[in-house]
Amino acid sequence: MGGSSASRAVQFEKLVSEHKIHYFVGRNQASFGGGPATWRRSTAWVAKHFTSPTIAGITVLNLTSPHSS
Repeated sequence: MGGSSASRAVQFEKLVSEHKIHYFVGRNQASFGGGPATWRRSTAWVAKHFTSPTIAGITVLNLTSPHSS
């Protein structure tokens, strides 16, 4: 995903909405490409909309399981 942090975050959200990305796994910003701004924006968006269980101390953001409305 190229472009600015904002455009990478928008691309990520689009891929999730198209069911092309199912899980988001990582320990820190280095786990997700695009640098700190993209990491913060994308993880905040995912945390707001999807469940995020912790497995072996690592947060696994399940992008197939949205929060209940």
